[in-house]
Amino acid sequence: MAIRKLQITAVAAILLLLFFSSTSDAQVSDVTNYGAKADGISGIDRITSPCPEVWSSMVRGRLPGDKMIAIRTRTARLFLWLVHVTGVKCGPGHGIRLGSLGKYQGKELVSGFWVKNCTLTNTQNGVRVKTWPTSYPGSVSDLHFEDINMVNVGNPILIDRVYCPWNQCQSDIPSLVKISIMSFRNIRASSSTVLALKLACSSKVPCKDVVIGDTNLTYKGPEAAAASSQCSNAVPTFSVKQSPQVCA
Repeated sequence: MAIRKLQITAVAAILLLLFFSSTSDAQVSDVTNYGAKADGISGIDRITSPCPEVWSSMVRGRLPGDKMIAIRTRTARLFLWLVHVTGVKCGPGHGIRLGSLGKYQGKELVSGFWVKNCTLTNTQNGVRVKTWPTSYPGSVSDLHFEDINMVNVGNPILIDRVYCPWNQCQSDIPSLVKISIMSFRNIRASSSTVLALKLACSSKVPCKDVVIGDTNLTYKGPEAAAASSQCSNAVPTFSVKQSPQVCA
């Protein structure tokens, strides 16, 4: 079923699940969501639309497992272009994520994913991109995260190319999903984990053209430690300043 020119505006709901598949010109704005499900799915869960936009939204959940903004695939094919997530406030929950990708056979293509002017509070992760190891080929490019504030967030910046929960895969076989042209700019975070930035890319297809701009990530937790970063199979370039020094 194809849906065209869908617009949802000014919605307040106890539980709101939005699934888009084979849609075009989708817009979701001014959404308030206060619900949660025991299986951990809530908020705006899957968008597989040529040009969707999500802006001025507030998504809240009651369970630690809630997914606030999750763009992923549950089918053999995912084609995603020009997605903008702007002005979103979320927490608690999983944060904002793309993936997981590469689990299903068939072409997965993501080109153009912007997250800007968002606030995350008390989330398990901040901004996250994840792919399965032992994965089918795919391509992810033009990912941009800008002007984001995070408060008490675990793993504020996380690229996870070895996502393998519940031993569903062979984690020692590298992901075949290519990730390129990715930037992180003007990101402020108080991290609940010492490791505040992690770029864990694939040894088979390393991340390319990664730019890290003005970032200030501080650890706020029980350990006597400063925030740290870790990079594997990625050589980012830098603009302006970073705290902590990234992948030193």
